Amino acid sequence: MKTFTFGDTHGCLKTLQGLFNIIPYNEGDKRIFLGDYLDRGPDSALLIQFLMDLPGDNEFLLGNHEELFLRMLEFTNNSKHVFLSLVNGGDRTIMSYIQNEHIF
Repeated sequence: MKTFTFGDTHGCLKTLQGLFNIIPYNEGDKRIFLGDYLDRGPDSALLIQFLMDLPGDNEFLLGNHEELFLRMLEFTNNSKHVFLSLVNGGDRTIMSYIQNEHIF
């Protein structure tokens, strides 16, 4: 059994799919995703859907970008959370979900 770890995919689905094409993953192996799936790249929504549909033994951890985004979505009247999410690429995550509204 092998374990593969992935981190900081930041909405870059094509890059992650490229890695999947070259790693020697076999049934029984494990994939661990270290978070920071969102922001910066163009395909956060598609990347999240890809990960949700991924077969096999997978473990997903939250990164600071997911935590920032979740805090922003809480609408806590704290503009600091909105600002921090947006300046760290949350605007691209929002646009990705708007452009891929068929996902949800």
